[in-house]
Order: sequence, then structure tokens, then C-alpha cells
Amino acid sequence: MRLTVDRLFVFGFFAILVTIGIGGLRVDAHGEKLPITLDAFRTGELQRAAEQSVSLKVTGREHLTRAYNQMLWSLLSSSPTGRLFVIGKDRQLYGGVSVDEYCVARPPSDETVADYRQFSEQTAKLSLLLKARGIAFVAVTTPSKPVVVPQGIPRYLCAEGESSQRDAVRLLTALRDANVPLVDGALLTKRIAAESDVPTFRRQGIHWNAWGAHATADEILRIAATHLGDPVPRLKVAELHFVDEPIEQAATRASLLGLYWAEREKAMPHVKLSLEPGLTPRCRATLVGDSFLEALIEVLDGVRAFESIQEFYYLTMYQESFPPGTYRENLEIDDIDWNKDIFGSKVIVLEMNNHLGLPDFARLFVAEALLRISGRRDPSAARIGSTPPAFKDP
Repeated sequence: MRLTVDRLFVFGFFAILVTIGIGGLRVDAHGEKLPITLDAFRTGELQRAAEQSVSLKVTGREHLTRAYNQMLWSLLSSSPTGRLFVIGKDRQLYGGVSVDEYCVARPPSDETVADYRQFSEQTAKLSLLLKARGIAFVAVTTPSKPVVVPQGIPRYLCAEGESSQRDAVRLLTALRDANVPLVDGALLTKRIAAESDVPTFRRQGIHWNAWGAHATADEILRIAATHLGDPVPRLKVAELHFVDEPIEQAATRASLLGLYWAEREKAMPHVKLSLEPGLTPRCRATLVGDSFLEALIEVLDGVRAFESIQEFYYLTMYQESFPPGTYRENLEIDDIDWNKDIFGSKVIVLEMNNHLGLPDFARLFVAEALLRISGRRDPSAARIGSTPPAFKDP
């Protein structure tokens, strides 16, 4: 009998039915009946519910769960984490939330046009106040993987259609209307992808790589230098070759997905960049944003574009400095040294990924920066009660 993809799918469905029957797993971890349908299996809802039930009822549950996950991953190319991740064609890995956004599988964010306008007007005001202090501010929108690499998304997930960057378009329009210094990272990355066969995103990852991020980093440097009245440096590609994924990265991905092992990705682009003209870095930069900052910092720190970089991940989740020196987690707003680590930098970048709508951390940063730069927040003021924003990593 020829083993086709359709037959493998049916085999997987019946395999999980056998697992459920043997384990007596009639209900999930919350006491609800398991959704035993082909549609639930296709979307990962059945696998996720069965995994939770197994983890509660079966001795040695960790090994059984990992073995089950490994079967889904290796044999069926199905995500063991349900819709947290989506495995597409050629085993392209996507974030489930960004696929839902791209495939119109969820409604747009709750923010109204007025919300976007208010945020953009506040951001424009902050930009002007910073400019008066000799600080360049740049807002950056970064692309989720479906926007640049949509061809790997399983077509059945886009049954309702495709609508790239519904929320991002509203944000970009509002920021442009308010004259906020802006870099459209999605546009630049799609341009790179169209001009070259070099991957801009990792095949088995959901984030862009340094090759995908370098045009956005170059535009950040151009805008910042223009605002500061400095010579404009430009990033140049000095070398590009391909390497296999380090073993430890594959092991980290396997752990994240609850697997025993994950194959190493082959032929990943490794780009060496240079900064022309070769200027001595003489200013500090602060970057506030989400997980897409990693590749931007890899590029900027790699060419020593700045004397040092302070990263504020989701503003309050952690602070990390480059070169290494500072690392602090679970910050309160008042734990941030605003005069030193924010207003003490010559360049401030606010990065927002295009599938997050209007991120809480971005609104919080702009609101707090406006208050503090105008003197309405100081160390002697009453402590501000705040909690880190909900984690919505793509």
C-alpha cells in the first residue's frame, strides 16, 4: 500500500484514538469531553487536550508525552504544541498567533482608529521632546514570518482568506499621519526576500535572522544620524556564507516543543556586515521591543554601530546591555533608570511586531516617557503600581 500524506493523516488520527482508549482519557484536564473530531486533530486541539489529560493521569507522563510529541513531529509533521506553533510545507515553523492574524482566523485587535491616532500623536510629541534634548527617536515595525514567507502556510488554515498586516496597516498609517520617524521593517524585509534566494527567516524558527533584519537596521541608522546631524553610516555586506545550525540551538528547540530531539537546520545564512564609513561609535542607544529585537541587536552590536546598547524586552520583562554588563528581570516601571538608560542615550528605538496590534508595552513606554521627560515623574514621586504586560511573543 502506498503511504500518502492523506493516509498518514488518517493513521495519526486513529493512533491518537488508540492512545485515548488505552489511557481511558475521555475528558481533558478541565473535566470537559475530549474534542474527538478530524477538525480538532487537524488544528491540534485534540492533541493538546489529550496531552494535558495524559500528563495528569499516566505514570511516567513526561516520557510518554515526549514520545507522543516526537511521533507527531517526526512522522506526521504536526505541531505537538497544538496551535502555539504551526508546521507548514517543507517543515516551515510558524507562530500560531501570527498565522491566525495572517489567515483572518481571528478578528482584528480591539483597538479603534482613535486608539491608534492617540498613541501616534503621543509618540510624535515624545519624538519632538526628545529631539529638543538632542535624542533621535525611531519607531520600527517588524514583520512576522507569514508576511514575508506565506508560501509555507498550510492552505486549509487560510480558508477564510489572507489579509497581511491588518493591524499593522492601521498602526503604520497613524504613525505616518502624525509624522513619527518610522521604519517599515516588513516592507524592507519583503524587498530583500524578493531580490535574493537567501532566507530572511529560519525555516524551523519564527523570527527573522540577521540577513532579514539588516536592511531595517540600516534604515534605523540612517534616520538616527539624520536627526542628530551626523554623517550617515551605511551597512554593507562584507561576506555571506551558509552554516549548519549549532547543536545546542536544535536542542533548545526540541525542549521548547517537548521533544526528545529535533533535526538541525541546514544551510543557514551567516552574514558579516561592515559599517561605512568606519566611524568610531560615540553614542549609546536604547531599544525597547519584543523578541524581534534579537536580530536587530545582533546586526547593530556586530558592527559596533553604538558605544553600547540597552535592551528593554517588553519594557519590563528584562533589561540587558550590549556589550554584556547589565541583566535584570521582572522590572517595575520605577526600577528603570529613566535618566540614565532611556534619556541618557542618543538614540531610542521603539520596535513593534506587526501582528501584535498596538502592544501594551509600547503604549506604556510612550505614556511613561512623556510623563518623566516633562518632569511629572521623579524618584521622589509616589511609586507607580504596574505589572509586566501580558506575554504575546509571536
